Amino acid sequence: SKEDVRDVLGVTELPDAKGLPDIPGPYKEVPSDADAGKPTAAMKEWRSKVPNATHGSLGSLVSLQAWQDYEFCNLHQTGFFCDGLTRIRCCKLEDGA
Repeated sequence: SKEDVRDVLGVTELPDAKGLPDIPGPYKEVPSDADAGKPTAAMKEWRSKVPNATHGSLGSLVSLQAWQDYEFCNLHQTGFFCDGLTRIRCCKLEDGA
């Protein structure tokens, strides 16, 4: 079972507590559970593709890395992605973002 494999490999899933909070939904699109075990690789050099935060916006109040992490799903769209050793689940919000 998946749980047995996770126990043997020492794999743990945890939310990223050091960045901006995740958006709880509701979601217009969510990735398929079938894709969870085979995430797509993140775009190469994706951080360089994140637009700069505008003055006075949420992004201007946090570190550059936190802003880039927050914008990951806007670049990658809906799906499961792998960035290094991190699996990221991206959903599309009701408002289209």
